[in-house]
Amino acid sequence: MGSLFLIIIGSLVLDSCEMLQLSLSSEQKIRIVAETGVANLADTVWYYNGSKNSSMAGSVGFLSISFGKKVRLSETGLSGSFTLSYTNGAGNQSTETLSLSGGYLSSDATVYHLNMGPILSRLDGGTTIPSGSLNVTVKVGGFLCDEGDQKGRPIGELERTILVSPLYSVETLSGLSFSTMTSSLGRAIMIPVNGTVTLSEDASLTIEASSGSSLPTGLTSRDFTLSVSNDGKAILVSPLVELYGKEFSMKLTIQGIRTATCHVPMEQTFTVTCQKALIAIDGLQDTNWTSSSVAVFQDTQGDGSAGGWSQSGIDIHTLRVTSDPNYLYVSLAGYLGVNWNDGIVILIDKASANEVGSTNVASVVSTAGAALPAATSSFTNGEPDIYFWHKPGYQDNAGNGAGILFGKSGSSWGKTTEFWRPWSSPSGFSLSPVGWTQSAPPTFVEYAFPLATLGLSSGDTVRVIVVLSSNWSGTAYATDTAPNMSVNDSHNTATFDFAQGLSYTIGETSGTVTFAVPAAPAWVRIRSVSTSSISLSWQSVYGAASYQLLRSSSATGPFTVVASSITNTNYTDTGLSSNSTYYYQVKAVNESGESGTSPTVAGKTN
Repeated sequence: MGSLFLIIIGSLVLDSCEMLQLSLSSEQKIRIVAETGVANLADTVWYYNGSKNSSMAGSVGFLSISFGKKVRLSETGLSGSFTLSYTNGAGNQSTETLSLSGGYLSSDATVYHLNMGPILSRLDGGTTIPSGSLNVTVKVGGFLCDEGDQKGRPIGELERTILVSPLYSVETLSGLSFSTMTSSLGRAIMIPVNGTVTLSEDASLTIEASSGSSLPTGLTSRDFTLSVSNDGKAILVSPLVELYGKEFSMKLTIQGIRTATCHVPMEQTFTVTCQKALIAIDGLQDTNWTSSSVAVFQDTQGDGSAGGWSQSGIDIHTLRVTSDPNYLYVSLAGYLGVNWNDGIVILIDKASANEVGSTNVASVVSTAGAALPAATSSFTNGEPDIYFWHKPGYQDNAGNGAGILFGKSGSSWGKTTEFWRPWSSPSGFSLSPVGWTQSAPPTFVEYAFPLATLGLSSGDTVRVIVVLSSNWSGTAYATDTAPNMSVNDSHNTATFDFAQGLSYTIGETSGTVTFAVPAAPAWVRIRSVSTSSISLSWQSVYGAASYQLLRSSSATGPFTVVASSITNTNYTDTGLSSNSTYYYQVKAVNESGESGTSPTVAGKTN
């Protein structure tokens, strides 16, 4: 009877709990959930700290799950799994389930950092390859509320499908460029990211010279500030000192990069080439492209067609041309969906030559493996002195591309340089982005042609024509031109009149630069002493032309200049009294003035 009584009582209790749960109003249920906490992700994308083809070996990644309340793991521990759904470049899908690999709670116990090591192992030469997409369904549970009235209550299992994507592009990790042609103050080295990022409170930046380069004397990480753009889509490294005219390569190591789904700060190293070039060839439209010295042609939109078919994805909107003492720059903006056998052809004529028919361009171009912009192409009022054929989707349509540059110096005309898949940086010119995929073509592309290599110099006037050229079944079509040329209805016959080309006179563009007053040396040291001298050294300061040494017999001064125009970072002060203490400070000096004083250092003669 006793056992039966207990069973009946237990059943009543359970029924009462269930009835109580059912009797809760929706407001009460919402309150309980709010008091318990809910597992949440801040985004539907988890960005790993790399690019699609960078090594993940040794990388550590976490997915940050927020609860809004203090939580703890239950006695049974973490539960759940990863389910990977990978679609390769051909559209074939595969699925794989992986076990979780633990993680840890944040210091305030409100965030659990889930170890994404199993995912990284698949990114690093495992089942996934660069060309494709990876979705991961994350199931994770085993958490208990650890504060408030609901302490000890289980928290519902999180199940969310997220996209796994690289935080940086291949181009970003392969190297960035920063122009020192004009003043660098007020500008930033822009490091684009694929998602949005923030910086941790203790984020830091260190710099070192790249292999084969050396930093300008005195340049350190303290000469830069670290921030992110307003939209969080770029990391900004801003010089506090003038880098005008400097050419060097450096490695920037940034610590403290965070994404919405990973609160754990990440570290990444970027290579930046600082070069004396007006335009940084990075596929981003610099403000230099909109200056008054740039020649611009605005093309009619929606006029691209070929073979009687409208080509909405192949349409030039804007052609721009500019230069500096070293390069001629050409950029295109618009719908640049050229792919497979399609290409971009840049035709440049030196106006002063005004030759017609002196070079058989067609035979030279075809022999080298390039193509004419239209099946039947003719040139009037000049001919190409520079001919660049760029085929971004060459061979695999996955961004490797191909290109051949032809140039004319004097009467000699022929191939200057070329590249074919796989991409290798060719000599003689640069372009960005380096090819692109059919599904994600750019809307802006820029080219830099070295003046000396192509027989151009300041004062030369050039006429530029750009053609988006489709190639179907071996027939080339001038899909769109800028400026607009004479093209037949089928677009397979075109006449390129350089009198209608975009005219530009090459000039030496440069900025008016005022160098900032240098910073004060961060430290001064006593190197050695004698009965009548004290030898000192100090930190070199970027931008300092010389240094001043100041001395006093008192720590509080006054200090007087005992040596000036010191070009080294050391000096021996002589003629001193024996057994005496002297106090020293150092100032850095350049054409704009004197720095503040360094920290004071004391030295005593023997």
